[in-house]
Amino acid sequence: MIGSGRIGARLTEDVIHKSRYPYPTHADVLSTHPSFEFEAVVDTNFEAREFARDKWKLKEAVSSISELTTKETIEVAVLATGGAFRPDLGNYFPNLKVVLVEKPLAADFQLAKAFVERLDDLGIGVVVNFPRRYGSVFRRLAEGELENEIGRPCAVFGVYGNGLKNNGSHLVDLIRTQIGEIESVRALTEWNKCLFENNDNDPTIPFYCRTIGDVGVVVNILSFDNYREVGLDVWGTKGRLQMLNETLTFVWSKTIPSNQLSGAREIDFGKSHLEVREQDKSLFDVYERVALLATKSIPGEDGREGLVTTKAIESIVKSAKNGCVSINPLDP
Repeated sequence: MIGSGRIGARLTEDVIHKSRYPYPTHADVLSTHPSFEFEAVVDTNFEAREFARDKWKLKEAVSSISELTTKETIEVAVLATGGAFRPDLGNYFPNLKVVLVEKPLAADFQLAKAFVERLDDLGIGVVVNFPRRYGSVFRRLAEGELENEIGRPCAVFGVYGNGLKNNGSHLVDLIRTQIGEIESVRALTEWNKCLFENNDNDPTIPFYCRTIGDVGVVVNILSFDNYREVGLDVWGTKGRLQMLNETLTFVWSKTIPSNQLSGAREIDFGKSHLEVREQDKSLFDVYERVALLATKSIPGEDGREGLVTTKAIESIVKSAKNGCVSINPLDP
């Protein structure tokens, strides 16, 4: 594991977070998943790497990849670092099969593309840590449960905060997997009015997007000082699904004949079904995918999917910088 910060290891100390996410960090999964042997951590911060070494009884904790003595045996590398650090891992690990990388995939789309294509050329798979793409709950939704329950999506609203590349990327990927491939995006705020919250100058931009299936999605922003949220509100032809509390809570609602007009319909809020997932094991499911790719020794399309999400995010930023014009992120 390269990087031993919050998502790498430190979130395991957050008691509240761990009560809802039994696998809050990469280290928690690596140390318990039967398909992996967690051997080493790399981090330039002495305290961070020693914390991981001591807690998970690792063989090695070093400050740089070149210091590792087990490079020849490593088959999976976890890049739990910011997007600015994307080394050529193929040069270090001759038997590498899969790389699990934190979002953002890289600092910008071109760097992300070069990173994925380099690993693809070496036959090394790339999986981006978008748990809502791989979690079993979300796979069931994408495979038909959402449409079976509420019909075809016809209007969708989303909210996020704390950076488009950071938390917004989860929402963009969720839109792609649950609503459809994004055909156009348009920022709703010009660049000089964007809210900057992260230390890496990651903008928080409200935006509109439209899918190939002609579904419109309006996304607004929240300050994490008020709400920590990455949520989606889907209005379908026969009901509504609200994904709240960072998608830990689902509110399902059906339609009934309108109380105001004959022949019309409305949401039956009185019989809405509240589904609260006490625990989310989606990060473990991400590693299930990593294990599958490592066993099959094939790159798969996961890295390419990560590139599409990265391109959509970059297109939203480009729109904000160019007067909120509409952009097709699928264009070359």
